[in-house]
Amino acid sequence: MIGFTFSNAFGKDLMNKPVGYLTFNEFTLVRSIFTMSLSFVILRKNSMYVDNVEANLKWILLARCLVGTLTFLVTAIAMKLLPLSVYTLIFSTNPFITAVL
Repeated sequence: MIGFTFSNAFGKDLMNKPVGYLTFNEFTLVRSIFTMSLSFVILRKNSMYVDNVEANLKWILLARCLVGTLTFLVTAIAMKLLPLSVYTLIFSTNPFITAVL
């Protein structure tokens, strides 16, 4: 959770700098690659492998990855357009909204 907090704050700061604007796509790509790499390292540390997914679950995993990336792109756009305090408040209520749904 601390990592996400720093990521949001620094991402907002990077996308609003007067020099060298960071686009939504660049921010999403870099964060997705970092998250993927970190997940891969954690899997390897726990002696798990990406290719051990059952055949009937591979499409579900692919869909989940694509939806997650698209969701993060929308999140990055929201973070750029909204004040960080409002964005953080909305983002923090996601678990409660999900539980209600």
